[in-house]
Amino acid sequence: MVFYHIEFSIIDGMADAFKAMADDFIDTTYSNEPDTVKHEWYLGDDDKHAVL
Repeated sequence: MVFYHIEFSIIDGMADAFKAMADDFIDTTYSNEPDTVKHEWYLGDDDKHAVL
């Protein structure tokens, strides 16, 4: 089993782009890696910090 925990900052005004990218990343992973158990992403209340 492989786990990734990636934390990063988001450029001001790019939170919506991050949300779209994260959703696309997860959809693509599930489509191409059917044994994937779980994917999650979080966006901080300030829309500047995220975890994927």
